[in-house]
Amino acid sequence: MLNADEVTVVIVPLPAHGHLNPLLHFSLLLSTRYGLTVHFASTASHNRQAKLRLQGWPLSSLSSIHFHDLPHPPIPSPPPNPQFPNSFPTHLQPLFDATDHLRSPLSSLLLSLSASSRRLIVIHDRHMSLGFDAATIPNAESYAFCGTSAAFHFEAAQLMKQGTGLEELASPEFIKFIERRRRDGFTSSGFIINTCREVESEFLDILALREDFLGKPIFAIGPLNPVPVIK
Repeated sequence: MLNADEVTVVIVPLPAHGHLNPLLHFSLLLSTRYGLTVHFASTASHNRQAKLRLQGWPLSSLSSIHFHDLPHPPIPSPPPNPQFPNSFPTHLQPLFDATDHLRSPLSSLLLSLSASSRRLIVIHDRHMSLGFDAATIPNAESYAFCGTSAAFHFEAAQLMKQGTGLEELASPEFIKFIERRRRDGFTSSGFIINTCREVESEFLDILALREDFLGKPIFAIGPLNPVPVIK
């Protein structure tokens, strides 16, 4: 069995706050509680955003994580669309599409870290593409992270299968985006969901049988947001 100092973890979030936040909490758990070497890779502005909006942890805990600012070309920043029928942030779509440009610098980072690590574990947001199969690196494996509850994931998968209803949750452009990312996620070794079996065991068992998960392991590791204990 490998020791903690022989394992390097790379966290790759989707650059949107609802996705940055849970993966930053997960990074802090891995680094402070389990002593793992953790690298957090995103754009400079989103790394800064994640740090500034840290909740439930002392700011000093951030020193346990290695942040990497991935370069990218300029990204259009249109204003929010108040006419959109639901609250989905359609103005962020250029940012989501621009994550394709992060593939090359991310690949370089993973190859560099794998050369100095005994074992490299990549945990990426399910909507982020690594740009290549991490399994092609002999000492690496990757896991797709799902930040929403198992129940929500089940409902969204049902709607996607039916080809209707998703327009109530997202824009047509984002639906096409997650379809592409869904195909990218098939190379992962397993799935990590921000939930716990005590709350969602029924939905976790259903998801494990779905074609989307291809019989791969599902790990319930949440809830990740720090919750104060009331005595």
